[in-house]
Amino acid sequence: MLTPLNGATDVSLNPTLQWEPSIDPEGGSIQYTVRVTTNEGMSKVTTVVQTSYSLTTPLQPSTTYYWQVEARDPAGNTRRTPYFSFTTGSGGTGGGEGNGTGPFAQTGVRKGVILHNPANPSYLVYVYINYYLNAYFKESLDGGATWTSSAAIPGVAHARDVAATMDDNGTSVALFICSDQFDGDSGNGSWVLFSQHPQGGSWTAPVEIQSGTMDVARRMPSVVRTKPNEYLFAYGYEDDLGGYFYPNDTKVRSFRWNGNTSTRDSETDTNLTEQADRPIISQQVGYDPYPDNMLYLFFQGAYDNEEFGDLFVMRGDYPSSWWHSGTAALVVAAPPSQRTAQGYLFRRNEYPPKDYVLILAMEAGPVTNPTANALIMRHADTLYALNVATDVTLETTLKYPTDAFSRYRTVYAAQDYAGHIHVVFQDYANTIKWVKINSSDYSVGPVQTLTTNQWLDSISVGQNKLYVSTISDVLTENNSASIIEVSF
Repeated sequence: MLTPLNGATDVSLNPTLQWEPSIDPEGGSIQYTVRVTTNEGMSKVTTVVQTSYSLTTPLQPSTTYYWQVEARDPAGNTRRTPYFSFTTGSGGTGGGEGNGTGPFAQTGVRKGVILHNPANPSYLVYVYINYYLNAYFKESLDGGATWTSSAAIPGVAHARDVAATMDDNGTSVALFICSDQFDGDSGNGSWVLFSQHPQGGSWTAPVEIQSGTMDVARRMPSVVRTKPNEYLFAYGYEDDLGGYFYPNDTKVRSFRWNGNTSTRDSETDTNLTEQADRPIISQQVGYDPYPDNMLYLFFQGAYDNEEFGDLFVMRGDYPSSWWHSGTAALVVAAPPSQRTAQGYLFRRNEYPPKDYVLILAMEAGPVTNPTANALIMRHADTLYALNVATDVTLETTLKYPTDAFSRYRTVYAAQDYAGHIHVVFQDYANTIKWVKINSSDYSVGPVQTLTTNQWLDSISVGQNKLYVSTISDVLTENNSASIIEVSF
């Protein structure tokens, strides 16, 4: 039983019920009988073969309902779930897993990403993974004033992480890291799915980019805007976890989403170097308009993370050819007992070329008990010069990422259309802050507080709008999500 969650409140009068599939050992097809009642009786709603059902006849408002699913195989064997309960809303806005049209409110969020259409600021999409590792989305057609009900993204289960964007056509594109392993949050045993959703249409059947087995890992998906209506996705992976103690066996896979032709193309791989072994952490894709290079930042994550903490950048010819793996540039050599983390690299699209601008965290002290975490900015005219560039401190009490492989980052950074850089980050007290960096003169604007007592989850930057999604906590069942809109 997936949604609505047991005990959910403020549920839509026309909810979508969703449950886990039942498997027949003989390979036969399964039929599901769905029951919805107000007194745990046997009221039958319908029999279906899919694992979800949307009620077309509205339920009564402000009423508690009980629902159950019975699976039946071709031999007549049956298995029933326990009854779950939910309470409908008043018929207006809703906040649960199937909430009706109204202001943004969503519960049960494990990881979420806010997207908006650069060419149409009225269109927003929120893609999220719920506590039970299923993928959902909801939309707004009026700039966030009202939102549709949550709906499942078909074919995506066991989702652990997601990177997503929206192109100028209003098409949402998402890359999911999925794993059904007990330690799947680390990316172990994971597979990678890609799906797209044109505005006004349906999500396409997900394409499996990489399959998953027990001894593989895929982690840290990221995406960056490269050219008008083009985006570059990438993630780190390893195909032999038995090589834990052996360096130089971690790789990156990238591909382009070309919104001008609505295709995914230019898929390519390369080995990372400089002892970039497990864990695959602190990785981020980037883009250099001069000379049209794709960039990949990675942490020198050898076995002893306390000893190795340098930051490197791999370059490639955009969009389809990474350079030889031995050409990675050392961008930051971390001092003893310090580690780089959560890096972002930008360059303004202007000729003659401007400086590279690097945003990163610098952790200090033992990995298991760090003593300090600062957020800094550097800029220099070459990648190698970043290693000796002057630090500009943005925050001295940056929150540490939660989850060993940094799914819950505490720093997000992106460029707006003018090339300026927006950095959103979270401090020790769970205060979410925002600062804007001028990419022409590298001046840092005032740090502004956006909200308190929240966890940062994603950002989306456009021509003059910044959207920030937050969650109330991490890795808990009843998380609630919020969206902040900033004009600049």
